[in-house]
Amino acid sequence: MKHVAFAVGLLSLLGPAVVAAADVPRGLLTESAFNRALTEPLTARFDELELGQLLKTLGDERRLAFLLDRRVDPSRLVSWRTGGEPFLEAVSDRLSANNNSARAIGSTIFIGPESSVKKLRTVVALRMEELRAKGNPAIKQQFAVLRDHSLAWDEATEPREMLAEISRRWGIRVQGDEEMPYDLWPAGLLFDVNFVEALSLVLIQYDRTFEWNSDATSVTILPMPEKVWIERKHTVPASRRESLREEIGGVLNSIDHTLERDRLLVRGSIEEQERIATLLGQRPGKSTPTKVSNAPLKQRLFTLTAEKVKIGDAFEALREQGITINYDAAAFESAKIDFNRRVDLKLNKASADVFLWTLCEPLGIDYEIEGVTVTLKLKK
Repeated sequence: MKHVAFAVGLLSLLGPAVVAAADVPRGLLTESAFNRALTEPLTARFDELELGQLLKTLGDERRLAFLLDRRVDPSRLVSWRTGGEPFLEAVSDRLSANNNSARAIGSTIFIGPESSVKKLRTVVALRMEELRAKGNPAIKQQFAVLRDHSLAWDEATEPREMLAEISRRWGIRVQGDEEMPYDLWPAGLLFDVNFVEALSLVLIQYDRTFEWNSDATSVTILPMPEKVWIERKHTVPASRRESLREEIGGVLNSIDHTLERDRLLVRGSIEEQERIATLLGQRPGKSTPTKVSNAPLKQRLFTLTAEKVKIGDAFEALREQGITINYDAAAFESAKIDFNRRVDLKLNKASADVFLWTLCEPLGIDYEIEGVTVTLKLKK
C-alpha cells in the first residue's frame, strides 16, 4: 500500500529579542471565553471621550485586548450610545461613523480603517491556506505557525523591532523589512495570536502582506493587493437546489460564484463565505478549500513534533488537507468537549489511527475513519 507522509516540526528560534518588551496584562480572555465575550450585549453611553480612553475602558471592563491601528487617532473625541447589541458588532458599528471598523484576530480586537480591516481575516485565511497547499516539506511548519504567543511593547517601539520579535518567537525569517518606513509606535499588545495573525496585524497597518518561500522557513513582505478574495466550495443540499437562487440570489449577485449541481464555488471574502454557509444551513468554516489531497486518511503517515497544540487546530489542519471532520456540535457542547485543550504531539511515521487516538483520548471521545471522513463520537 502506498503511504502519503506528512511531517510537522518546530524550528529553532533565531536569536535574542530586540523589541522593547513590556509586560503582558494578566487576566485577559482567550479562546472560547474571548469568543463568548464578543457576542455578549453591550449597553453603554460615552460622551465626548477620546477613542483610546474609551477602548481602554471597555477592555478593562470586559477583560479584552484591543490593538489600535497606527492610522487611527486615539485622541479623537467620540460619543457612543449602544442598546444591547452584541459587543463586537456594536463596537464595529460605532467605529464606522469615522470609516473605521473592528475584527477579532486571535484573542485581539483590531481597530483600523475600514478599507484595510475588511481584508484582514481573508488575508490571514489565504496565508494559512497557501502554507497548507505546499505539502511536504512545508507542511512541517504548520503546527509551529499555529502556536499562540502574546507580544507587548513599550512606547516608541519601531515596527521593524516588532517584525524581528515575531521572527524570533516563531523561528521564521521575515525578509523585506528594510523596506518598512521608519515609525515609532505607542505601547501596544498582540494577544494570543499565531504567526500569520501577528505578522498580518503589523503589516496591514502599512498596506502590506507577505508570501511564503518554498518550504515556509521564511516569508517576504509584499504590497497588499487592491482586491483580496478566497475561493471556497459549498455543498448545496438537494432540497435547496431549485430554490437556491430565489433564497440567496440577492447575496450571490454581488459575489463572484459558479453553481454546478450540488457544488457552489464562491470567490469572496471570508465574511462573505461565512454568510453563504449560514444561509445554506451550514456552520461557518464548514466550506471546503479548493485544493486538497485525495489520498484516503488511512494511507497517510504522520511525523509530528509540536508542543501545546490546540486539539481543535489539529483537526482543522486535517480538514485543510481534505479530511472531512463530522460530529454532533450540540451534543459535544452539552458534554463540555473542549477543543481548545492542548496536547503535545510526538509522532514518528504514525498511522492515522495513532494520530486520531492522540487527539481524541484526552477529550474522552471516539472516532471512526471512512475514506477521507472522520466521525467523532461521544463515548457510550
